[in-house]
Amino acid sequence: GAVGSNYAVCLRATDGSPVVKLGEGTAADLSPDGRFALGIVQRTARDELMLYPTGAGEPRGLDPGPIERYIDARWFPDGARVVVCGNGSGVPNRCYVQDTKGGPPQPITPERTDNAWPSPDGASMLVHQTRVGTAEESEAAFAVYPIAGGAPRLIRWLRDGADAIVAWNPDGKSL
Repeated sequence: GAVGSNYAVCLRATDGSPVVKLGEGTAADLSPDGRFALGIVQRTARDELMLYPTGAGEPRGLDPGPIERYIDARWFPDGARVVVCGNGSGVPNRCYVQDTKGGPPQPITPERTDNAWPSPDGASMLVHQTRVGTAEESEAAFAVYPIAGGAPRLIRWLRDGADAIVAWNPDGKSL
C-alpha cells in the first residue's frame, strides 16, 4: 500500500542503505551494467515498459508496437536490447526483440510463446511455448529460437510445470 496500486521498481544496495524508488511498476530485470532497470507498468488501456536509470537520468518508455499486455522482459547480455513477451488485443502471447535506443519490438517467435531467456552470446533465446499441433510439437514446452531466424530447437528434457528456469550458464551450454 505504501507504493500505490502499480507497485514500485526499487533498488537497494547490499550494505543496508535505504531503498531507492526508481518508478512505478513491477520489476522485470536489471541491465548487465546495472545502469537501468526494466519495469512493467500495468495500465487500464495498455501496459508500459519502462527503462528506469539507477543513477542520474530520466525514465523513458519503450515503443510497445503491437503489445498491449507485457508478460515478461529481460535484457540481452549486450545491454542494448531486451526480449519482451506479451500480447495484443485478441492475439495470443509472443516474444519480441527490441532495441532500447528506439523503435518497435520485432517478433522472433510464433504466437503462444511467453517467457524468454536470452543466451549468453545473444544469438538465441530459450522460450516457453504452448504449442498445439503434431504430437512432437505439443510435447515440447521449451525451445531455443535463433535471433537471426531459422527453425527452433525443441528442448524435450525440460518439463513444463516441473522445471523452473533461472538462467543460462555463462558458457551457454547449460541452464
